[in-house]
Amino acid sequence: MSVAESPLGIVGGAILSSLLPPVSAVGIGTVAFTSDQGLMTAEGGGWVAGTGGGGGGSQLFNQSCSYTLASGTTHNLGPAPTSGVFTAGTTNRLILTPNAGGSIIDSITAPGTDGFQILLYNPSLTRSVTLLDQNNAGTGGSAGNLLACPNPNGLAANAIEVILPPQSAQKLTYYSNLWVFA
Repeated sequence: MSVAESPLGIVGGAILSSLLPPVSAVGIGTVAFTSDQGLMTAEGGGWVAGTGGGGGGSQLFNQSCSYTLASGTTHNLGPAPTSGVFTAGTTNRLILTPNAGGSIIDSITAPGTDGFQILLYNPSLTRSVTLLDQNNAGTGGSAGNLLACPNPNGLAANAIEVILPPQSAQKLTYYSNLWVFA
């Protein structure tokens, strides 16, 4: 599939931003995940790095590190990436390659600053990553590193888990000792 034929206005795969097609070929509002600039959005003047939207401006997700996740549950993700350097409060893009046996994350090392955002990206073509809610995380993750998964039914209680499908990204924001899905 060519980049211009990508479904749902999403350019998949980690490519260099310089190789993105012209906005006229993909349409305004198309998003792409690039290996050098992170998440980008096609706007009237060309490709723009960052998250855009929501009136909150853009954030450049370009401080990356990569993880080849183990089978089973990873606690307090952060300190030992497969490549790159993880620095709490600076690293804002985590590239997570799941294991064939199933990969689960129950906590991510805290940045120490409320409002800090990270982008989780799953580059796999076939495997998902499971993100566990704080109420289902067990005892492996540290209290200040847990995830608050949104409930798809709109109920007050949080969901059990969120699935990060292949070739997708999810933004998290750190608030009051908890990672919240943005």
